[in-house]
Amino acid sequence: MPTPIRHLHLRRSCGAVSLSWLVLLLLLAIALSAVVYLAVNRGGNGNAIQAPQVLQAQIDEELSMLQQAFQTALQEKQDLARLAAQARAFTEQYPDQQGGYVLLAQTRMGLKQWDQAYAAWKNALANDTAGAFEMSKMAGLCAAKLGQTDQALSHYQQAVQATNDQADSEVYAALGQLHLALNDTTSAKEMFNRAVKAHGPGEKTNYKHAAYAGLADVASVNKNIDSALAWADRAIKMAKLDSDADSAAYHIQKARLYMDANRDQDAVTMLGYTWSQFASAPWRIESARLRAKLHERNGQLDKAVDYIQAITEYHSQAEARDQETLANFTALLTQWQIKAGRLEAAKVSLHNLQTIMPTHPAIDELKTELQ
Repeated sequence: MPTPIRHLHLRRSCGAVSLSWLVLLLLLAIALSAVVYLAVNRGGNGNAIQAPQVLQAQIDEELSMLQQAFQTALQEKQDLARLAAQARAFTEQYPDQQGGYVLLAQTRMGLKQWDQAYAAWKNALANDTAGAFEMSKMAGLCAAKLGQTDQALSHYQQAVQATNDQADSEVYAALGQLHLALNDTTSAKEMFNRAVKAHGPGEKTNYKHAAYAGLADVASVNKNIDSALAWADRAIKMAKLDSDADSAAYHIQKARLYMDANRDQDAVTMLGYTWSQFASAPWRIESARLRAKLHERNGQLDKAVDYIQAITEYHSQAEARDQETLANFTALLTQWQIKAGRLEAAKVSLHNLQTIMPTHPAIDELKTELQ
């Protein structure tokens, strides 16, 4: 925080001072003010004097306006790129303002630019330890997204320390997943059990669904499918009490568990339910992929490709079709056509994908596979 200039008030007894002395003192004060003004406005380099030149109240007001614009952009689903650039400019102009780094990190997360968001959270943490719990938690999330497991563990552990081991269930569940990624099922189970007992993040009273899903993962790794299915059922049941819960993820998890247990018909039923109840693109695409996988492992590769092609055509003709969803299904179709050896059909699908979304991230990989 820039240190405000505090004026020095000189106290003198004026009773015995002549008028000439008063005039001299006045002239000296004017001269001193001029020197200070020149030192502040002309000395040093431009970046070093920018922040002290502006009152903190003005900086706070500028940041507040950016934060309000961010909230509006989220609510109206606007592109965050312009706001991210403004947040970056703010941090460059005021590098000692923690709030600027926080806003920059939030905008980058909104754009799914995890590396830049992670860098901003680290700057925010280095700049000021206030709010270390939330910032460490977000830094851990970004590191996990980047596959930097050790760094993610460190940040989440810092979040736990900031609360004297009274972190919320989201943090303990995240730690459980990180330990699971490191094949440490003992530590993972301990963290998930802590998550079950902890309070939810923010104002939530419930976030146990993530912990139950984690315990299902532990049981699955330990080849205890019946126990895993029971935990998955608890995750699904608990998720119904939380409007923000990703219920589709738990239904997909249960479908995978059925597949692991070779209960294919149960898996098909669960995937069909997921398709009908959760229309968001990632889960519809994943349910289609798993359904195709079931056909493939039963020696029905052509049927798997035909299935995905039918779904892709369905989305291409839907009245309220979403271009990104259609592009993702087209990419999936291309991948499976290559798997089935239908290379000419795959080339057509790849061409369609490039037409629908020229910047789709799967295009380069699919081109390589077709060479």
